Amino acid sequence: MVLHGAHLSGISVGRVIAILAFIAVSAYLDVVHVSADHISKKESRVYLEEIDREYKDGTLSAEDYKAKLQWLEDHDAKLGEGSDVKKDVRSVSWAILSTLISIIVVGAFFAMRIRLRNRSHEQTQLLGGKKMGMAERLRDKNRDTLTQSLNAIGIQATMLDRGRAEEKIREKTMGIFGSSLGIIQVDGDRIPWINVVRLRRQDKNGPAKYRAVFGIPDPTLPVGHHPLEIKTVRKKSFPLFGKVIDVHWEARDALAPLVNVFSQDEAIINFVKDVGDIAVHTHPRQFQGWTVEVTTLHKVFTPVVFDQWQVIHKIAEYVIASPRD
Repeated sequence: MVLHGAHLSGISVGRVIAILAFIAVSAYLDVVHVSADHISKKESRVYLEEIDREYKDGTLSAEDYKAKLQWLEDHDAKLGEGSDVKKDVRSVSWAILSTLISIIVVGAFFAMRIRLRNRSHEQTQLLGGKKMGMAERLRDKNRDTLTQSLNAIGIQATMLDRGRAEEKIREKTMGIFGSSLGIIQVDGDRIPWINVVRLRRQDKNGPAKYRAVFGIPDPTLPVGHHPLEIKTVRKKSFPLFGKVIDVHWEARDALAPLVNVFSQDEAIINFVKDVGDIAVHTHPRQFQGWTVEVTTLHKVFTPVVFDQWQVIHKIAEYVIASPRD
């Protein structure tokens, strides 16, 4: 449930803002009233000339003339206190300004407080009712993102507890760099697990680098065979920032049939151009099967459409059907 309000010492935010607004309006009306009760010296002089002219023309009786003169004299006497009036007006103006600032500050404070409380509540719900600590806030969420992406396209995926043997498969680069973020289990699929690996953290030298390792069991693969490897080399129109215009596959001669198949499949070629480099490996005495891995920068590869998942499946079918020499 999302929170829709906040209270301070039993008083709702709406009431506090309403009270402050009422004070501001009242102060404004006081200023209008004070200003309306006073006329300037120029206006007083014009008024005197007007009643003198009316009295001389006979349109104004002596009694009314005296009454208006008396009012004007009383007003001029008060006009000597004009500096005090101006001070009062300035004081009220500052009061209005201060009240408006208070309304803005109070409103902004409570809006931020409500937003933070709602965000904390949503994060608590995502964690099954547990509050998110500092370690959880700093944890790399790329495995979570990939799991959510798979479920979004209809693939039943679940994050498994840490410490599984599959985490050791292709978690390093050159045997040194990299660490697994954990395994994703895919239910009822030819690709039953995915190892999410962070090869490099983001730093001043470059962006973060990730590897998604898709496990493909193959009982027909000899346990003690020599490791096999196929990888792509993407050719760009301009180094680093150019568009990928061609894809080459590198492998030993024994894997030439697979290279030919991959090179002629437009779906696989387009996948590599759009997503990132692909590598296929086997792992003697560690895992009886193949792995297809996708290496990307900034974040781990996440299939945004089902067709991308189908391409991974197509590669899996090709490697399982490959000839055994």
